[in-house]
Amino acid sequence: MYDMKRLRAGIISSLVAVVLIICFYAILGTVDLVFIKEVKEGNKVISNEVARIENASAISDLELTRWDIKDYEELEFTYGEGENQKDFADNFELRFEIAKTVVINLVTFNWDDADQVIIFKSK
Repeated sequence: MYDMKRLRAGIISSLVAVVLIICFYAILGTVDLVFIKEVKEGNKVISNEVARIENASAISDLELTRWDIKDYEELEFTYGEGENQKDFADNFELRFEIAKTVVINLVTFNWDDADQVIIFKSK
């Protein structure tokens, strides 16, 4: 009976350690936030990068100032696709999206720099 408790304690402590490591990685892992302005010219859509926040984590300052935007314009940015599209704001949803991206890339072994990017498009 005593050996079963010791075995369960080892398994439980191992699982708790793995969960804690993944949580710390989600909080401290970084992505690049790329802001793109799309311009339609005829049948073509031209995408230009107007700003970038590098190494943004879930605990970073995610404020985008007018000095960060090339050829400053009042632009509003969104991320996500379709019905899941959300506006750029320094809020919990964006921080959760950063943590989610970091953990998904860890689990799916997408560790390239190109995979560590969240793209924001202008409205």
